[in-house]
Amino acid sequence: MAIVLLWSVAVAPAWRTLSETPAQIDQLDTQLQTMHRLAAEAAELRNMPAIPAMQSSTALLAATDRLGSRAQLILQDDRATVTLNAMPGGDLQSWLTEVRSAARARVTEAQLSRDARGYAGTVVLSLKTAP
Repeated sequence: MAIVLLWSVAVAPAWRTLSETPAQIDQLDTQLQTMHRLAAEAAELRNMPAIPAMQSSTALLAATDRLGSRAQLILQDDRATVTLNAMPGGDLQSWLTEVRSAARARVTEAQLSRDARGYAGTVVLSLKTAP
């Protein structure tokens, strides 16, 4: 009885922990590498120089025009509001990447919902422009 009790209370949990640890360490290493990559990307984007307002709005307009009727753009000084309708996730990701790098736009607010056709809602962008 004592051996069974010792095994179930002390040895079995320790044995299970030792067998699960390598997989958990690998998973955490992968997450850490992803976080480092995202942090480097964020720092790079933060340090990008501002571009003229006209160039920024032109790049944003071009990126949004490629989406066709799925997006409507309203520009107001250094802010832009984009209304999305039935936007597939991959297209939304590509568009956000393009406006972030080409127009130096940063998402300040997003209200999106997802259904079978894709994402719908509004995205408010702040444009980082030079005078």
